[in-house]
Amino acid sequence: MVLDFKTLRTVKLIDLKIPGLKIISKIGEGGMSVVYLAEQISLKREVAVKVMKLDVAKNELDVQRFKHEAKTIAHLDHPNIINIYNIGQTSKGEIYFTMPYLNHGDFSNYIL
Repeated sequence: MVLDFKTLRTVKLIDLKIPGLKIISKIGEGGMSVVYLAEQISLKREVAVKVMKLDVAKNELDVQRFKHEAKTIAHLDHPNIINIYNIGQTSKGEIYFTMPYLNHGDFSNYIL
């Protein structure tokens, strides 16, 4: 196997540390947050991790909305609504929640 060091230098390292999770890759991004694919080490399963952007987290109202989103979803029980596994905050102050990783492609492909 030949390594292309030029390509390796262009790959941005993910500087996100969450105990119990191994961050694998970035899978999406919106205005308030970034979603990563991770492995939940204890259960050896893939999860999606939604992390609020630090610049957005400076606004307390946005922080409360983000947490409210996770809590609201966690209280719903319906086959078409994803579960929330965990909500937390990293040592650097990043607020996140974890949920099942569904490998069904980009939702925008299904919107007419």
